Amino acid sequence: MNWGKGLAIGYTSFALLLAGMVYLTTTVTPELVTTDYYARELAFQDKIDARELAKEDGMEVSFEQIDQGLNLSFNADVSDVTIEVLRPSDSKLDLDLAFGEDAPVSAYLIANSDLQTGPYSFMVEWSVGEKRYYSKQNYYYQ
Repeated sequence: MNWGKGLAIGYTSFALLLAGMVYLTTTVTPELVTTDYYARELAFQDKIDARELAKEDGMEVSFEQIDQGLNLSFNADVSDVTIEVLRPSDSKLDLDLAFGEDAPVSAYLIANSDLQTGPYSFMVEWSVGEKRYYSKQNYYYQ
């Protein structure tokens, strides 16, 4: 084989590789973490303050996977809890949960039917008395 054929094969291989990459990038749908990211960004300082307050006061959320689902436990009786569960790879699996408006609770169970195996991002906001707390944690549900 002479150098002309090698050059033609190399150029053709490179062109096919580029065409394949263009095809792959056009078939992937870009998933945003959330559609209202701009409004959330404006209120982000409040979340930072609530997260720092949770660290200072020793308030935390713990996750325990049990047979019925995922149990979220708080180290105090909390009220006005909102949980946003985001699945990075599929926004159809996202959840928005709220509880504790009527009476304080110390734990919450997310049923197996609401979660599928994979990574999730949990953003939990809660109150103890007049103080508002926030926590963001990643968890791999199995």
